Amino acid sequence: MANRKEQFDDIKMSISEGVDLTQYTFEDYRIYEDKEDGDIYASVTTVLDEIKNDKFLEMWKEKNGSEAVNQVLKRASESGTKVHNAIETLCEQRMNGEEPTIELLDEFGRLVYTEIEWQGVMRFVDFFNNYVDEVIMNESRLKSKKLMVAGTVDNVYVLKDGRKIIVDTKFANNLSDKYSAQTWAYREMYEEMFGERIEYRANLWLKAKTRGADKSGKKIQGDGWQLVFHEEDERDKTVFMSAHSLFFDRYRNKPLLPLNRIYPTKLTLI
Repeated sequence: MANRKEQFDDIKMSISEGVDLTQYTFEDYRIYEDKEDGDIYASVTTVLDEIKNDKFLEMWKEKNGSEAVNQVLKRASESGTKVHNAIETLCEQRMNGEEPTIELLDEFGRLVYTEIEWQGVMRFVDFFNNYVDEVIMNESRLKSKKLMVAGTVDNVYVLKDGRKIIVDTKFANNLSDKYSAQTWAYREMYEEMFGERIEYRANLWLKAKTRGADKSGKKIQGDGWQLVFHEEDERDKTVFMSAHSLFFDRYRNKPLLPLNRIYPTKLTLI
């Protein structure tokens, strides 16, 4: 089996090792490699990028300029990553039997998180403490040989009412239709790998417009957050499989390589 890092030596990327799958993230692309047999899987999120529903984004770019918009998106992505990392740390501590704790200040008294980021973490803690009984999976990699896709599911929980649920956390102003299709794909991969079908799947939306608990008691939500359940299986299957067909038709008999930009990984002054 060829050394994948050597194969991609001329391409700017980051590598994240997992137990069974190695993740390669390029400028505009993500793939996974099976450590056992070397098979390459397309990322679920990369496949879903075939579905374009960013008319608002394009209008925003036209009004403000691509560079300015890209800077805003970059900051938003960095904030989302910090919130996700905090959640991952808390869940990992919980799974290891430790007391899950995270702090706003570092050892020198400096802020680790912005106000908005800390609010996101607080909203997660509110959700978790009130509704979650057990963490089954935390930032775990899944794959499907049938679909030839892989991905990293944020969490699988057992709620306090006994329901097992796949949850993908979103720190975004709006929820895209692609997010529900993403959770559908995670469920298919989980079932293929473990032989168990998880009925419930949802996005934990940490920028919801909610102002507190649902007075009817039917919805799981709090101040600024909501667990948004996805129940339209056929619709989400159709969305994902449409993107899947577009993606693999385009890459039939072609290597899974970055779409647009290729950079050297080392620069030297002479």
